[in-house]
Amino acid sequence: MRIYPIADRNLNRLESFTSRYGFVGICSVCGLPSYFGKFRDNHRELGYCILCKASNRKRQLGFVLRKLLNFGDFGKITSDKQILNAEASGGLHHCLKHNVNYVSCEYFGRKYKSGDIVNGILNVDLAHSHFEGNAFDVVMTSDVFEHIPDPYKAFKEIYRILKPGGVHIFTVPFYQTGYFDEKRAEIMDGEVIHHMEPIYHLDPLNPDGILVYNIFSLEMLLKLAQLGFRTTMHKLYDIRYGIFGNNGLVFESKKI
Repeated sequence: MRIYPIADRNLNRLESFTSRYGFVGICSVCGLPSYFGKFRDNHRELGYCILCKASNRKRQLGFVLRKLLNFGDFGKITSDKQILNAEASGGLHHCLKHNVNYVSCEYFGRKYKSGDIVNGILNVDLAHSHFEGNAFDVVMTSDVFEHIPDPYKAFKEIYRILKPGGVHIFTVPFYQTGYFDEKRAEIMDGEVIHHMEPIYHLDPLNPDGILVYNIFSLEMLLKLAQLGFRTTMHKLYDIRYGIFGNNGLVFESKKI
């Protein structure tokens, strides 16, 4: 039985081993046997696949996507589903881009409109997208929504552009030991107001990093239900796929 909040824990022996030496398993992104590099002190973001460069977190997304599409462990993820991925770089993107109905995007800031092409990449504001309603079978976002000032406006937009029965597969920083979202910053009258010490995440498009506005918790699941989603919180741990640590969380929100 799993209770909530979920208690934190120290690394077990296997995780301590992978921190120093890495591990061998099946990459759920590229679908090949591979070596996953040293996880060091960050099992969520490190442990890169030596073949496709997917991190532990991206393998978690790949694992859930394979289950959703009824794919096996091995080989490319190939589907005719309409898939939107809110990133245009990295191992997961490169292993999906061969799909004919696959769309990738980034967000380049307010000076561009959603739908503009910037340096060959589609710009999309997930809170105000240009897509028609009921356009996608799957939307994937990987640690994106914590950087959106009003994340629930963006969740509502994801609901709009998903087909009925479509699924949003995503990761966000999530407090397993809390109940309410942590609002670290917000925009008021066009200015960023900090309620806590600023946190910036690494961003391939911004060398200065990108600000974290929110860290989520149980409140997020309740608000997603109010929007019309049925959300499953997957807590993943499977050594066969190089998925380690205490925070292997992937959320699967289905449009009812």
